[in-house]
Amino acid sequence: MPNLVNVQLQNAFQSMDSVTITGGNHSIPFSHTDIGALKLFMTKYWECWSDERVPSSITELIIGNWKCNDARITELDLSKYPLLKNVTIGSHSCANVKMVTLCGLSELESVVVGESSFSQKEGSVVVKNCGVLKELRVGDGSFIRFSELKMEAVPVLESVVVGRKCFENGNELRLMSLKGLKSVVIREKSFTKGAGQFRLVDCKVMETLSLGSG
Repeated sequence: MPNLVNVQLQNAFQSMDSVTITGGNHSIPFSHTDIGALKLFMTKYWECWSDERVPSSITELIIGNWKCNDARITELDLSKYPLLKNVTIGSHSCANVKMVTLCGLSELESVVVGESSFSQKEGSVVVKNCGVLKELRVGDGSFIRFSELKMEAVPVLESVVVGRKCFENGNELRLMSLKGLKSVVIREKSFTKGAGQFRLVDCKVMETLSLGSG
């Protein structure tokens, strides 16, 4: 194939750990190599919730109960998994995490957190540029010491449910220009200790708003 100059690999080698492409010799003088989506299947990470490396191409992430509680684990950034559709985090997990980031996840539809997770540190949750996210659900006692829940550019978000005793240090909850938002439920003793404000602006299809007592 002396005239081969372009190679395109769209969804190849999904079970491989590594691929090496060499060129520049007389038989295959590569001038351009387009790996395409291959990088997603090749990149894997060691994560606290798994005994095996996790490929960046996963579409569903499940962290079980009582996982990722090592004191050295202080951040959970899921932005490196761009194909995620569903995130489920169990109860009593990620105790020492103080920063949760879900940004630029264009396929993400649902985030569900169980009870009493993210419970030991002050921190923030940032959900941004997740264009098809429809549901955020947080169980009782999770993010109890966190001060911020920040949601931006989530235009089709329909439902937000925050359980009892969550974000007790919360000083601001802003839900602004969420065109698809239909239901917000904040249960008792959440967003209670911080001196701040709750802002609900330009959410024109809102059907249910329930705020628990302090």
